[in-house]
Amino acid sequence: AQPPADSEKSPEELADSDNHPGETIEPTPSVVQAATVRAASQGGSLTEAEMVAVLYSAGWPEELHSQALAVSYCESRWSPYAVGDGGRSLGLFQMQWSGAGWRGWFIPAGEDETMAHDPVVNARTAWWAYQRSGWAPWSCAR
Repeated sequence: AQPPADSEKSPEELADSDNHPGETIEPTPSVVQAATVRAASQGGSLTEAEMVAVLYSAGWPEELHSQALAVSYCESRWSPYAVGDGGRSLGLFQMQWSGAGWRGWFIPAGEDETMAHDPVVNARTAWWAYQRSGWAPWSCAR
């Protein structure tokens, strides 16, 4: 179930309302792999705890987790298979790929864009983009 659409709530409040707030899990590769397999086989979104594990695995520093969670929730509702912008933006952070009419983010980040829906690859690409441009690539961060 998705949180109710409520323009009075911030992305942070929406993200915390229905995705196991406060749940903690070990941010290990096996947890991330299990979440990825579950999302691939059953569809749907990752939980907040799974997203935190993804952020750790992708190298995001802990002090940026809150904002990264809010931005990725706004962009994809934490769905690894989200597609936006007419097919130009993919995955958790809605990263553009080379089919978007330019090189996209994956190739310059050294990532395989065929893995755009893999949560860690998408979050790692987003971390690479953040290091170069801050939050500018995401409309949800403005």
